[in-house]
Amino acid sequence: MGELILYAIPAFVLLLAVELWSFRIAADEDLVGYEARDTRTSLSMGAGNVAINAVWKLAVVVVYAGLYELTPLRMPADQWWTYVLLFFADDFAYYWFHRIHHEVRVFWASHVVHHSSQHYNLSTALRQTWTPMTSLPTPSGSGGCRRRSSSSSTRPRTTASTMAPTSSTSTATTAAS
Repeated sequence: MGELILYAIPAFVLLLAVELWSFRIAADEDLVGYEARDTRTSLSMGAGNVAINAVWKLAVVVVYAGLYELTPLRMPADQWWTYVLLFFADDFAYYWFHRIHHEVRVFWASHVVHHSSQHYNLSTALRQTWTPMTSLPTPSGSGGCRRRSSSSSTRPRTTASTMAPTSSTSTATTAAS
């Protein structure tokens, strides 16, 4: 995994530079692309996420190792179908993880930083949460969090001032449900 990161970081920086260059040569009045403050914020949020997650992942590995030792459930590592099953199980789990972070307010409060840039560019991908504990497995709607109404047509706003994924008109709808 460490080797992958050693290749990924320079490739990502190169792609950032290519994208920045493309915004400069194909100037468009309606398309800003990169601003120094916005890009600095994205880079800082990415660096903070890496630092915080280094400690958090150590704790998670210890917990998972303990759970592995306690559970009688095992999957055969020498069977091809094990990896296919785990691939789809992981994808399914990530889908629900990400969807819950968009629909449950307390998780959205952590996830909104990823959607808070004023510009859509590669540096925005680095805007990651500094609260990794929101990635713990949890059922949708737990802890008294209200979900958005399924009939609501509003989508989460993507500005820095957004603190909840609903507009004021759909909040009344969700409070009633």
